[in-house]
Amino acid sequence: MPFTTTEAKTRTAAIGPQEKGDHCNLAFRPLVDEWVRSARWTTAHELRRDVIDRLTVDFRKLDDYERDKYVALDLAWQVFFNVYVMPYEEMKRNLNGNA
Repeated sequence: MPFTTTEAKTRTAAIGPQEKGDHCNLAFRPLVDEWVRSARWTTAHELRRDVIDRLTVDFRKLDDYERDKYVALDLAWQVFFNVYVMPYEEMKRNLNGNA
């Protein structure tokens, strides 16, 4: 889960991911950092393209640890999209009107 405690983030930074949620947090943070630098649809598009590139593997050939990292990345994207991108799009719809 991307929203972990400060304690869990500190532990993960010090000794690496120990739980499935730690992987998600590690995948989530760079998405947010890039969004904060440039909150726009183009950024969301480029981030999603990168996530898709990183997820394009033969999932069946991975061990459980690697599978967990890929699942965490996918879940991190979904949370990021809902928490950051969709509110931005709602704001744009309110400013520009519906399609």
